Amino acid sequence: WAVLILIIFIMVYIFFGSEIKGLLKRSNKLRFGGKTWGVEFLGSPEPTPLDSQNSTSPQYQFSKAFQSPIVTGQEKLIREQLTQLDLNDESTINLLIYQLANRNLINEILNIDRLIYNEQIELLLYLNFKNSAIEEADLLKFYDRWKNKTNNHDQNYPFQNFLGFLLAKNLIIRNYNGTFMIALLGKEYLGFLVQTGSARLKLLNQEP
Repeated sequence: WAVLILIIFIMVYIFFGSEIKGLLKRSNKLRFGGKTWGVEFLGSPEPTPLDSQNSTSPQYQFSKAFQSPIVTGQEKLIREQLTQLDLNDESTINLLIYQLANRNLINEILNIDRLIYNEQIELLLYLNFKNSAIEEADLLKFYDRWKNKTNNHDQNYPFQNFLGFLLAKNLIIRNYNGTFMIALLGKEYLGFLVQTGSARLKLLNQEP
């Protein structure tokens, strides 16, 4: 039984070591089984502001084991930069939220750029130029231009799907009366094409 209890104690310490250390409040004495044991904890007993409280959990360690070295390097760089800025906890959180929000926007725009057709970009440019509500019939010409290309005779991609992609990606808005306008994300996407000097805009300018 003594061996079994010792094994259980070791397992509890492995999985809940950080919690035990917090309860002991830096004490190096542990009373167990009627005896007082000397326990030595390695490392800092109090985490720094940038340390994760779950960094010693099995789940965290498991995820880190399969993490790309590039991500690990980026983590180290971000930690060093945050340390140099000497921000308090609230400012650090606000900065990270701002960066994450911008990164999410960039990822969404890159995903759109991977899937969108040139004729759909032309439709966005048209709505942006008009800057007013446009009837659905006025947008059909962009679908016809896409359909008339020799490799675009897909009968499973009707006009409603052509518009549906732009609606699903929040690039355009359908008003209550059935008219369409460019959405804020649509403007952001066009701005991205301009700022990056996208070759897609140059191709559009060369098309008849």
